[in-house]
Amino acid sequence: THAIRKTPRFSGDSERIDGPFPIAPEERAVAEAALAPYIDRILYGRCDMARDASGQPMIMELELVEPSLFFVKQPASLDRYIAGLRRRLSW
Repeated sequence: THAIRKTPRFSGDSERIDGPFPIAPEERAVAEAALAPYIDRILYGRCDMARDASGQPMIMELELVEPSLFFVKQPASLDRYIAGLRRRLSW
């Protein structure tokens, strides 16, 4: 639904998070392909990406559980998450 950017964090550094940003079409395609096997079983998925030497997006980390859902960066995502929980719980 959205993208954020995180700066590299080193020992003792604060984490800086910017966004939300639109998702580039090629990034969306990579993320959707990575999440496809799990899409019916998850409410959240995060694909951390970097670009290779030719500029193509590559997944560095696929995360399906996240303690910090970054709702503050995209408030509407909280509503979508709650709606997904309600559907899953049949409310």
